[in-house]
This record gives sequence, structure tokens and C-alpha cells, in this order.
Amino acid sequence: MEARQELEMRGIGAAPGIVAGPVLLLKADDEPLPEYAVDAADVPREMLRLEAALIETRRQLHDVQRRVGEALGGESAGIFEAHLQVVDDPSFVDEVYRDLRERRRNVEKAVFDVAERYARTLREMEDDYLRERAADIRDVARRILRNLAGGGEWLAGLETPRVLVAHDVAPSEMAAFDRRKVLGVVTEGGSPTSHVAIMARAMDLPAIVGVRGATARLADGDRVVLDGVRGLLVAADLHEDRLARLRENLARVGHPEVRVRRLDAATARLDAFREVLGGYGGFDAVLLDAPCTNTGVIRRRPDARWNFSRGRLAKLRAQQERLLDNAARWVVPGGRLLYSTCSLEPEEDEELALSWIARHPNWSAGRARKLFPPDTQTDGAYIALFRRSSPLASAVKETRT
Repeated sequence: MEARQELEMRGIGAAPGIVAGPVLLLKADDEPLPEYAVDAADVPREMLRLEAALIETRRQLHDVQRRVGEALGGESAGIFEAHLQVVDDPSFVDEVYRDLRERRRNVEKAVFDVAERYARTLREMEDDYLRERAADIRDVARRILRNLAGGGEWLAGLETPRVLVAHDVAPSEMAAFDRRKVLGVVTEGGSPTSHVAIMARAMDLPAIVGVRGATARLADGDRVVLDGVRGLLVAADLHEDRLARLRENLARVGHPEVRVRRLDAATARLDAFREVLGGYGGFDAVLLDAPCTNTGVIRRRPDARWNFSRGRLAKLRAQQERLLDNAARWVVPGGRLLYSTCSLEPEEDEELALSWIARHPNWSAGRARKLFPPDTQTDGAYIALFRRSSPLASAVKETRT
């Protein structure tokens, strides 16, 4: 057998991790669509088939939503609210019924055609959320068609661990993955903010999106190495003397790949990082080590005691809020923002975190921890994790309130 040359394909790292294994290739036409004419007398039977498929699809989506919520949290589960809205959309179902009555084609063909019309219309919308709904409609349509064909779990026959390569993968399909059998995901479509990227990060599943020509250039069973690690780290500070020390420390510990930038984090726009980000839409994670009163390190910084005043605390609190507001703009949907101080003051720590989350409904609070020197025998510090919602989960939350 002729040996294949090594082939390197590039995309956008969507979820970190490095895995190796054989390819499971899924092409768009893997599931043939039946198409045939039906008599007028058979139209009611086709409608009954559709009703049964819709009931089963609704049951499956509720089950997927429950399992994802238990395993990955409410934000990931919120993605499936939009899928349920498609199943329960009377205009979508009525359009399928009308297509059945007027064109006299089987229900599979009617579902496919109506879903494609809806998806094409949505893809042409200017609104980002509405464009995202196109993928939701196609996902739900595929699930309805699978139930019309008799059901069966997606990838149920997969026996050995594989790297899944496809044009696109729907959130409900990813939720059904057996993590013991799916090593990673490569898609031709998608972006760092797409559902496949958000779900992959939530599932700790290495993934690369935007790999053009992947399904045409790879064959089922090919062995591949998937590297979803972006490996990009940027350190920024306003003061040049601190950056000089940072460069020295990075060189000493052997991390020359870290990019160092001088900027004001309270005002800098994401464009300031365009050179290092390339086409990536932001950072997966941002650590904000904010200026503070330093009351957690008084034993090393005795000047903090004499510099402390309520007026200075109020000014620092305002500065910390500005820094958080601006740093949040650098984070991609589904990404994380870590806020830290070396302060013990509630105004700079837990009170600020609660206030900031209350003003930013598209963010959720994660774990927080405060180190109190007498208890931990360390310097005092505070750290809080915030996570940015996905566009779809945010929109669904807004429509339900």
C-alpha cells in the first residue's frame, strides 16, 4: 500500500488539548434523504409521522438539556432552549404541513426543505443572534429526520476512540458524545464563538474549527494529531519598569514565547492585540491583577498601613471597576475573566465582585476565594472567577425574563 505523505492543516484552536488517533469522517451527505410522492389520502399519515417525530425530538432535547445542565452547568444547557423553541414554533410546523398538502412529497422532504428555507433566510440577517439560529434549525431538522428514520443514538456504533472530522457538529450531537470514544473534534466551519467551540471547551474536548477542506483531504481511518492548544500568552502593564523586570523573569525561567505589551488596561481596545491575536476574536482567559490598597501584604509593605485612607480606597474601587469593564471586552464568549487583588478590604473584593456581576447580565460568577493571613499563613489576597455567556445563551435568558 502506498504511504501517504504527512499533511499539515491549520485552523483556529477552539478548545485546548493535544490528542492523536484515527479519523472518523462525517460528510454532509452521510445520511441520504428519502424523497417520493404521496397520494392525497396518505397526507394525514405523513402528518401523524411528523407529530410522533416532533414528540420524540422534544423528549430527547429535554433529556439532553437536563444531562448537559447536570454535567456542564446551566449556561451550556441554555443553548438547547433555542432548539426547543424551534420544535415548538407553530409557524415552522405549519409550514411543513402546508408543504405536505400542496407538494404531496414525503414528510422527510418537507421537513428538510422548510428547514433549509428558514436557515437561508436567517443566515442573511444582520443580527448575530438570528444568524446563529440558522444552525439551530438545521440541528433540530437533522434530529427530526433521524427520528423519522427510526431513531438511534448518534455515533452509537463507534467502537474505538476516534478524532471526529466533519463540516460542522451540532450542540445536541456533541452532548451525546461518549468522551471515551471521541478524542477530539475538527470542523470546517465554526469560529471561536460558535456552539461547537463553546461546547468543546465546556466538555474539555480538544477542538479545532475553521479547517478548510478537512473532509475532502482526510479519509476515514487516517491517523492524525490534533493540537487545539493556542499557546498564546500576553502580559501587559502600564509601567515600563515593571515590564523590564517581567522580561528578565520570563527569560530566566525560559518562557520567551510570552508576548509583553505596554498599555493602559483601563482604556486599551482589543485592536491593541491584533498583531498577536491574528484572526482570533479575543482571549480565552484574562487575568486582571488590579491595583489595590495592599492591605493583605502589610507585613511586607508596611507603607500600605500609612497610605490607607477611605478616600484612596474609593478611588481605587472606581479604578478597579473601570479595569474590569474594559478587560471584559477582551474575552471571547464562553471565556473567563479572573480578578485578583492583594487586599483584605470587602469594597475591593467580594463587594466589588457582587456589584460588577449585577451590572453585567452576560457574565456569571464562578468560584471566589479570600486568603486571610492568620488562617493561611500566607499574604492576604482575593481572587474571583467570572465567565462570559455565549451569545445564544444570553439571548435566550433575555427572552425568558
